Amino acid sequence: MTAASQPCVPSLSGPSVTLRPLTLADAPALFAITPPETFAYFLSEPRSWTLDAFATWLQNYVLTPQQISFAVIDTHSQTLVGSTSFLDILPQHRHAEIGITWYAQSARGTHVNPASKYLLLDYAFTKMFDSRGALRITLKCNAKNETSKRAITKLGATYEGTLRNHRIKETAAGAAEVRDTAYYSILPQEWPQIRENLSSRIASLHPTTS
Repeated sequence: MTAASQPCVPSLSGPSVTLRPLTLADAPALFAITPPETFAYFLSEPRSWTLDAFATWLQNYVLTPQQISFAVIDTHSQTLVGSTSFLDILPQHRHAEIGITWYAQSARGTHVNPASKYLLLDYAFTKMFDSRGALRITLKCNAKNETSKRAITKLGATYEGTLRNHRIKETAAGAAEVRDTAYYSILPQEWPQIRENLSSRIASLHPTTS
């Protein structure tokens, strides 16, 4: 499976990060920077913590034809520092979700996440759906994942509520876990203010960004 199997995967470039199409060839580099506990709150995780199991998970869960998945590259170091995706893409409703996002430990709390979200949101609201732009971007996470909830709130997304007993996750050990899911959204009219706030955050975290 390669990025060619995914719909219209663009490359998105900014001063501090580049998002390029993710491919299965990225599996070794992603595996090397990803701590095993990364997927504790994901709906799916590798069956075991080996490169082969990780690559299989990446192919089956991330690199699917229904999603647009990116490798996140730090511009300064030119190293791969994580991955993020558009999913639940519904052209008839001009809707997409941003998710399946994770970063190397060294990239957390840095410019990487706000810079990546800036590129994704700008693309979503100005280029997606034949340049008509998205009418809604959804972000969601496990309701127990306080780190993700804080990050989404800091982004400026609006909390819409929590769906209880929303999904069943099968863990790597084969156990079933029922999860509640917290839902957030960003609408086109909210993007200009969020864009301005993100620009300020990125500049403060990455001073070379203009």
